[in-house]
Amino acid sequence: MTILSRQSTPATINEATVFSTTTGDSVGLQNGVFNLTYYESILQDSIHATFTYIDSGTVNGNFGGKNAVDGLPIKGSEEFTLSFTDNLDNKLEFKDDNALYVNNVTPLLDETTKSMTQLHLVSKEYILNEKVRINSRLDGLVSEHIQKILTEEKYLNTKKDVDIEETILQINETPKNKKPFYIMNELSKKGVSAENQKLGT
Repeated sequence: MTILSRQSTPATINEATVFSTTTGDSVGLQNGVFNLTYYESILQDSIHATFTYIDSGTVNGNFGGKNAVDGLPIKGSEEFTLSFTDNLDNKLEFKDDNALYVNNVTPLLDETTKSMTQLHLVSKEYILNEKVRINSRLDGLVSEHIQKILTEEKYLNTKKDVDIEETILQINETPKNKKPFYIMNELSKKGVSAENQKLGT
């Protein structure tokens, strides 16, 4: 019997491009990739990825020998387009409305001829969650509250497809200046599925 295992096969990075928040310039980092870690869980509010790359100042020739962090520059909140194929041939793409964003920039090595940098990548909604606070009273169904927090411009303003299970019972919530993810997690504990109620009758 032959056993085939691909668990140790590395992922293939197809694209890794970061865009400046001010100038519109961009730099491709896929040729300098050292390590990519991607993880998601139903227990987390956002997907997360860490992208570690080596930059000799020649990854992109537009910055006069400067590395991407100093030349673009990369400070945080930059859009990051990522596409890779994992060791099971699943292709994951994060671009346009689904693009990732730089949350943290961590220098790991800084020498005269090269540097190594780790970028912590998250969703746009994760970035906005750190900046937005909810003060307005929420009246209505839990499913309506979640829809409002996710899609309204003054909150998380997501452009992603949203699939929210309809709930029953009116819930009045006073957020008290809390972050959107915190409020949604609290509300989810109070949600009663309308579909389950129909099945139980």
